[in-house]
Amino acid sequence: MTPTKSTPIPDTSRSTGRTNTEQVPMATSFGEYYQRATHGLGVLAVSLLALGVAPSSAAISISYGLALLFLFATLPDFLRTLPRRPALIGLVVVTVSVGLLAAFHTADHHNLPADDSGPWHHLRYMGLLTILFGWAIYVTGMRIRTILVLALIGLLIALAREWGSMTWAEITRGSRLYGLRGPLEFGQFGATALLASALLGPQLVLRAWNVRHGRLGYTKLVAGAVLVGGLIAASAWMWVASGSRSAWLAILITAACLGLVAAITLWKRSERRYVGPSVIALVLVGVFFVGWLGYGEMQHRWERDIERMQDLAQQDWDSMPSGSFEVRAHLYVEAAQLISERPLLGWGPEAVVPLIERAEDDGRMNPGRDHFHNTYLHLAVGVGLPLMLGWLAFNAAAFRGAVLYHLTPGRDPGAALFFAGWGVFFVVVSLFDLRLHSTHGAALLALMSGLALAAYLQWLRERDTMSDRSEAA
Repeated sequence: MTPTKSTPIPDTSRSTGRTNTEQVPMATSFGEYYQRATHGLGVLAVSLLALGVAPSSAAISISYGLALLFLFATLPDFLRTLPRRPALIGLVVVTVSVGLLAAFHTADHHNLPADDSGPWHHLRYMGLLTILFGWAIYVTGMRIRTILVLALIGLLIALAREWGSMTWAEITRGSRLYGLRGPLEFGQFGATALLASALLGPQLVLRAWNVRHGRLGYTKLVAGAVLVGGLIAASAWMWVASGSRSAWLAILITAACLGLVAAITLWKRSERRYVGPSVIALVLVGVFFVGWLGYGEMQHRWERDIERMQDLAQQDWDSMPSGSFEVRAHLYVEAAQLISERPLLGWGPEAVVPLIERAEDDGRMNPGRDHFHNTYLHLAVGVGLPLMLGWLAFNAAAFRGAVLYHLTPGRDPGAALFFAGWGVFFVVVSLFDLRLHSTHGAALLALMSGLALAAYLQWLRERDTMSDRSEAA
């Protein structure tokens, strides 16, 4: 976005992440009032999404409308920014292409009944929501920690609504806390909260440690440590209680990858205030729950899955017991066959559910599914391989830019670890599940990918500024 004298532009020259909107003089004209109102609209849209991402589908829907209004209000600046931002261009192209595909390549084209949900589900997570919220976060300059704290508060609200009517045994099992569309989504929210609390917690404790003065200072330090422990324990409990094997596998792989990245970072950099504690927290959590795998129901579920994988390797479908693993195997085989028939344009965004129903009617799988339990296969069936790969590539570019932005001197390396961790987590969990068609799952992706896109845009902007200064010198 091109800076102007009256436009509130994020001031990211400091690691605090504060904006320079406080430095703008009191509005004295209609233009300044309009810009202030627009800025507030963007902040409200992002805040409402963060607070409502877990507890309220109504808040999510309202935030979508506000973010769209914010884009319209800042459209001239968006159009000026667009040509110089490759990942943003790519996401716009993917979104427009999916819309055109839905308009001209419908389910009726293949003599299939149209899905009642229409193409909106594909449009909202294949670029549109990332663009809306990424742009709003970039222009308003909202801090990543502020947004994540709001999201954690919203998650606590969602849990508190159900805790009051539950016994302690039900709380520890987590079996009745599936308001987030089942155990899979519950586990994904818990794992995301675990990553966020591992980022925020050590920073909170370190800040209290650095400013401690006397008894009051040590009291704050102890209170901060208790709060950090509570955050990590609550989010880890969600992850464990969900029983979601995909979330378990994804968070453990994420912890291993972050440990490797942090080791390399610590070797190359001298700034260790945030990186070290964040990595230690993740590694301890990973080690503890790897050991916990040897106990309880989770161990038996993993053992059954290993047996099913052996049956699948021998193509012994008859010996494979009915269950989630067997259902996924049939879905993957069906999706691979459909992709091989129409790899370029897919079957159309509205045709995914009718295709699954057709397979159920033909007896190739048991009824009751509305997606392919694999993000990549699901998208490739609906919109084709090129658009699916393009969507992945442009999102990967945004997350890469977010990591590089926060690794620059004076930034927050802990935030870089968070973006890297959540990116790895989403890639792994998407191999086994798809939450994007649900309201809360799509909102979670919109929030995380929007944060990454905003950091990517700021990274390119600062890189361009430094290049211009070098040329001028």
